Amino acid sequence: MECKCPSCHSLLIKKNGHIHNGKQNHRCLKCGRQFVLEPAQKIIDDRTKDLIRRVLLERISLEGVCRAFEVSMPWLLEFIDTLIKELPEDLKAEVVSEDDDSAVIIFEAENKTEVCK
Repeated sequence: MECKCPSCHSLLIKKNGHIHNGKQNHRCLKCGRQFVLEPAQKIIDDRTKDLIRRVLLERISLEGVCRAFEVSMPWLLEFIDTLIKELPEDLKAEVVSEDDDSAVIIFEAENKTEVCK
């Protein structure tokens, strides 16, 4: 197999150790770019992200979500972080009354007032 630099297409390539998962790393002697010949970057589609959003609302462990959707824990934590950042600053929620068994919370969603018991 011919080894070419993905940036400058030079054939002057040198082996440059291995990356964290054991794949051979290469370095171009012309431009200095480091690369792996066949990277295995997994792209997670929007449909799977929507399913993960819904599953996160259930009482399933994060490890279980990772196993079910075959995603890594660092990716899932980063995804949860982006979901949290998408939330509005003020959720406009107010606890009206609370006892040992239940709580009454009033919150405003899309300019409508709702009461949850």
